[in-house]
Amino acid sequence: MALAIGSLRRRLAPWCGLLIIFLGLWIFSFFHLLDFAESDSGSVSDVPKNVYSKRALILHPSKVLKADNNGAKKKTFSFKNLKKVSSMPKTVNFQEIFDYKLYPKLGAYSPHWDLLHLGPFELIKGSKNPCWFNNEHFVVCLPYFYVIGAPKCGTTDLFAKISVHPEFISPIVKEPEWISYDRFEYLTSDLSIYVSNFAPIAYNIQRGYKDGQYKGVQFVTGDFSPTTMWQNDNWPWLPGNTNLREPNITNADYVKHLNPNVKIIAILRNPTDRLFSDYLHFRNQYATASIKDFHHWASLAVEVFKGCLESKKSARECAYNEEVASKTVRKNEEVASKTGMHLRIGLYAIYLRDWFKVIPTKNILVLRLEDHEKQPQKTMKAIFAFLGLKTDKKLISRISKQMKANGKEEMRSYRSTLGPMLPKTRQILDTFYKPFNIDLAQLLNDDKFNY
Repeated sequence: MALAIGSLRRRLAPWCGLLIIFLGLWIFSFFHLLDFAESDSGSVSDVPKNVYSKRALILHPSKVLKADNNGAKKKTFSFKNLKKVSSMPKTVNFQEIFDYKLYPKLGAYSPHWDLLHLGPFELIKGSKNPCWFNNEHFVVCLPYFYVIGAPKCGTTDLFAKISVHPEFISPIVKEPEWISYDRFEYLTSDLSIYVSNFAPIAYNIQRGYKDGQYKGVQFVTGDFSPTTMWQNDNWPWLPGNTNLREPNITNADYVKHLNPNVKIIAILRNPTDRLFSDYLHFRNQYATASIKDFHHWASLAVEVFKGCLESKKSARECAYNEEVASKTVRKNEEVASKTGMHLRIGLYAIYLRDWFKVIPTKNILVLRLEDHEKQPQKTMKAIFAFLGLKTDKKLISRISKQMKANGKEEMRSYRSTLGPMLPKTRQILDTFYKPFNIDLAQLLNDDKFNY
């Protein structure tokens, strides 16, 4: 009998192990998707700062926390207050989730793409940050400001430093890229997905809402997606741009429409240096990363763009032409690269001019990374003053002394191993960018931008 039981145990042991693993994975995936925890009464108790929140918010796009009116002290989020949910919802209306959100075929049009039909929103009185109550009586918010620019221009460092300010509340995701990318995806096209990224400030605003208005600290939040400045590759399919050679409506128009009083912070750097830093950052996308390889791809990108200009197209048309960019994203004309050579991103004047057309000059602050690296305290004081935040000297000094957040040790090590770009490469790029830098300096009335 004992031998029979022992034999049975040995046979069942592997299956029991697999069953335990399966149950563990199921439990992990279940709680991984929970974005908001519900209390015993069914109300929302806290918001986890979860970078994977986009996936969870598909099921709960409008749950932005219920008011408890306990004042407006800045609330810090943690997992400590999360409570387990006894069971999954019995039914999920997937038809409601997917209606009008199916990713359209190339050249087709989705109603969710046109943001100009949204609003105006009945903003909460007394709140500096644009927030309102949605149809389910939850507070939702848009960013008070946008930090735009280009990859490798210091937006990450600005986020790290601004986040320390007591009047700023960080979004769930630093770079949601909803304006430039995610609103064209079938699961994230609805505005409710975007505003859910700013649930932390919505929570604080709702806590301070009393007697028909907000009576708490004037918190603000922001969107730090640098792509918002230049990434408009879907423009040919949007209303107002059909049958045009270059866009009439860009991201600037959509941002302005959603928040008429929006403030824009753009941080730039020498476009030649930016391109090389960009190459180092995405070096894994190239077959053999080296200074000679960079020279090859940079030279090719310049030739392609010049070819576009020689075909009697304007510089703006070429900058907004996705095909011009895609022609420089191949390795030996065989394997497509995910990034390619981002030459056009350095044409700052073309993109910024579109922002100045729709947003008042007083609401746009343009900075240089070179100045920020030398005098971070001066830069942060200018930013806080521009945003109407406290500019206490001790606070600014403490924030400015924080360790630089843009750039990893690994990348700096790789740069030192690879060495500087070849002089002939710099000459080609400097010559290419020169007229655009002159244009930028004239646009901003500041010769420092004439790199």
